Amino acid sequence: MRTHIQSAKLVLLILGAFLLTGCRHAVAAQVKETAAPIKITYWHRMTGSWAKSQEKLIKQFNHSQKKYQIVAKSWGSYQALHDQIETAGKNNHLPVLGQTPYTNIGDYAAQGWLEPLDQFIYHGKNALTRKQVVNINPSFLATGNYDNKQYAMPFAMSTRILYYNQDLLEAYHLEVPKTWSELLATAAKAKAAGLTPIVLDHSPDMELESMAYGANQQLIDDQLHVNIDTAATQKMSTMLIQGSQQGLIQIAAPGKYFTDSFDQGNVLFGIGSSAAIPEVLAHAPKMTWNTALLPKYENSSTNALAGSDLVIFKHASAKQQQGAWAFIKFLLKKENVVKWSQATGYVPVTQTAIDSAKYQKYLQIWPQYDGAIKSIKTSFSSEIFNGYQDYRQDLLMAIDNVEQHPEQLATTLTTLQKQTETIIYDHQQPE
Repeated sequence: MRTHIQSAKLVLLILGAFLLTGCRHAVAAQVKETAAPIKITYWHRMTGSWAKSQEKLIKQFNHSQKKYQIVAKSWGSYQALHDQIETAGKNNHLPVLGQTPYTNIGDYAAQGWLEPLDQFIYHGKNALTRKQVVNINPSFLATGNYDNKQYAMPFAMSTRILYYNQDLLEAYHLEVPKTWSELLATAAKAKAAGLTPIVLDHSPDMELESMAYGANQQLIDDQLHVNIDTAATQKMSTMLIQGSQQGLIQIAAPGKYFTDSFDQGNVLFGIGSSAAIPEVLAHAPKMTWNTALLPKYENSSTNALAGSDLVIFKHASAKQQQGAWAFIKFLLKKENVVKWSQATGYVPVTQTAIDSAKYQKYLQIWPQYDGAIKSIKTSFSSEIFNGYQDYRQDLLMAIDNVEQHPEQLATTLTTLQKQTETIIYDHQQPE
């Protein structure tokens, strides 16, 4: 009898152990299911409709999976964003993910703040396929390359294009120019007719850089040789100065853009970023206008890219970095690239998005984007190097000086050449 009782007790103990183990597994599974997602802090500069469009994509990503949660914060402007990143980098309080103009990448990487993305792009189960990599437009992908490493992925990219008022062209029997010579000749006719011929943004630095690249005289080439104080640069600069002195080229006031005048309907040509297309569409709904490639200079039409990339910061944990990469990869999906481009006016970063039936239909509705798309093939990224921010500040100051004192062009170029060489030399030295 005692044996039967002991056997029964043993069975109950074993059964209890199984039940307890099952409960533990059930609790563990429940904890795992209800665990909070890994937060991916993201700093950016988007405001207004751009911010709303981005927030839709963020919500879509957050709802598409339970592992990660993007928590975004806008700093309102690129300068404010840059200042925050600089401060946070020095205090080890950087976010996981960040948006930045690609020309900042050299400075950030040199500080040791950025995580190279090659490990995510080319390795692991979440890597891009070769087809996905080559699908990204090459000049856009080049914006994230520094020191033979891929530190960023393209996100909000814009090309530089020629805007023209079709109503005025037809009224005065003029044509869209193919070269800078034709542009200035047409501008002279427009001025004689009482029109404002050409309007540029406050600083024509990107026009100068685009022309220099077309003439194979990059202001700073891929070997970090400086070509500012040269006969070619002086020739290009003189052309812009003379065009301004003759009333053919109007430079926007400080803090203003070509659109402030172009929208009014009395300007024949404007040169600026393709990101301005939505603004012109909104502010000049009754004006018939379109876009085209920048005029050729020295037989080449080239344009310096503007816009921003996404970077992952080095201090983040491995899991956070994986989450940031998952979000970047999500943004590269064809349907998401199309959504973002249609909502913001930025050009699609992948060829499949451009070729998609949805985006092609969009081009039929808004043909003004056609010039921006065609300009992708003639676009290039500015040379990225440690010290770029110091160089750009000196460049803009030099341009402002020449605008006010055209007779000082030669000495200004000589000074800028020496300043830039010093910046590059000092920043490339090991600490």
